[in-house]
Amino acid sequence: MYPIEGMNHNSGNLIMVEQELSLERRLRAVEDRLEIYNLIAGHPPSADTGASRYAEAAYTEDGVFDRGPDLSGVAGNKAIGASPQSAGHQAAIAGGLAHFTGLPHATINGDARLLFLNSDAKKIRGTN
Repeated sequence: MYPIEGMNHNSGNLIMVEQELSLERRLRAVEDRLEIYNLIAGHPPSADTGASRYAEAAYTEDGVFDRGPDLSGVAGNKAIGASPQSAGHQAAIAGGLAHFTGLPHATINGDARLLFLNSDAKKIRGTN
């Protein structure tokens, strides 16, 4: 038996469920988790260099980039891909933008993936 994290869809609470998993399913979950980590690890360098192609490819057509209640967000991979080329983002890059991120908490349940991630952007050098 292996603990599997899952969402209780009635209450929205995270619960632990004991489930018998085959070796193949366990390996798939590990590979999926590593791919999620690699995808997230690519965000800081792509954002800090304005790599629009990476941003567009990393999201689906219905993807949402939610920066929280105090900052604007973007929806759709085309719009997300265009955002690193915005005047504000380019000014942030010129001013020394540097993103830092930690490992996400990734919940894998069958084909469903739920991620919680904390990412921070800092200015690391003075402006010209």
